[in-house]
Amino acid sequence: MASFSTTLASFCDELKQTFPELEQQISRAVTLGPDQYFASWAKNLPILLARNADALFAERKGFIIGSVRLTPALWAEISENTRAAIWKYLRTLVLESAMGLSDLSAETMQTLMEIIVTEKSGGSMESMMDKLKEMMGADLSGMAMPEIPERLRNGRIAKLAEEMAKQFDPAEFGIDPALLSGDNVEEILKRLMDIYKRDPTMLVNGARRVAEKIKKQIQGGSLNRDDLIAEAQEYVALFKNHPMAKGFLNQSGLAEMFSGLGGSETTPSERRRTVQERLRKKLAERQAATKR
Repeated sequence: MASFSTTLASFCDELKQTFPELEQQISRAVTLGPDQYFASWAKNLPILLARNADALFAERKGFIIGSVRLTPALWAEISENTRAAIWKYLRTLVLESAMGLSDLSAETMQTLMEIIVTEKSGGSMESMMDKLKEMMGADLSGMAMPEIPERLRNGRIAKLAEEMAKQFDPAEFGIDPALLSGDNVEEILKRLMDIYKRDPTMLVNGARRVAEKIKKQIQGGSLNRDDLIAEAQEYVALFKNHPMAKGFLNQSGLAEMFSGLGGSETTPSERRRTVQERLRKKLAERQAATKR
C-alpha cells in the first residue's frame, strides 16, 4: 500500500485540477497528518463505506478533507468517473491512516474490513488487511460461539452453512478438514467466521453463490421463505454481539435477501396472515349474527 502522504499528495494534485477555485484550501489540506485525517472521518466511516453523497452533504456539510468543502452544485458538475475517483481516494486514505492506530474498536475494524472488501483493490490493500486480521484475531480470541438450540442444529440454515463450508479447501487456511464437516454446527460456523477473518472476499463470494441458490429454491417452491426467515431471526439474535456477523451478512447479500431480519418490520407474508385472520374473524362474527 502506498504511504498516506504519497496518496494525499496525489489526491490534492487532482483536486486542484478539478476544482481550481479551491486551490488555497487544497494546499492547506496536503499538510494533514494521518491521525488528523482519520479523526476527521472516524464518526462517518459508514458514509465512506456506502459512498453516500447525500450523507456527505447532510452530515459533513460537504467537507471531504481539511477545509476543502464541496457543494452539491460542484458535485453535480463533475462526471461519475471523477466522483468515483474522489470516493476511492477518500476510502484509501482512511485505510492508510488507520495503519498506525492500535486502539480501534471492533466496530471500526469491521467497517474498515468491509471497505477493503468492497474496494476490490487486491494487493494494494494487503498490508491493511493483514493488520486488521491480526487485530481482529486478538480481539476475538476469547469470544466463544453461542450455543445453538437443537431445532436450529437440524434446520435449513445449518445445512446451508455446511454446504458453504464444503466450497473451501481447509488446507488453504490451515484448518482441520474434520471441522468443516459433520454435525457440529457451532464449529462449522466458527470456522466459516475464521475464513471470513482471513480472507473476506473468498467467503463473501461463496456466500453469494449460496444466496443465489436459495433465491432459486424459493422461487421454485422447494424452499419456504417464511420458515427460512424465522430461522434467520433466531440466528441474528444469537450472533447480534459477534463483531464479524454484521459485515458478513451485509457483504454476502444474505441480509438484503432476508429483508426484515431484525424483526422491526413485518414481512409481506406476515401482513397477509394478519389480514386473513382479521377477515376470518369478521366472517365468523357475521355468521354468528345471522344465526341469531
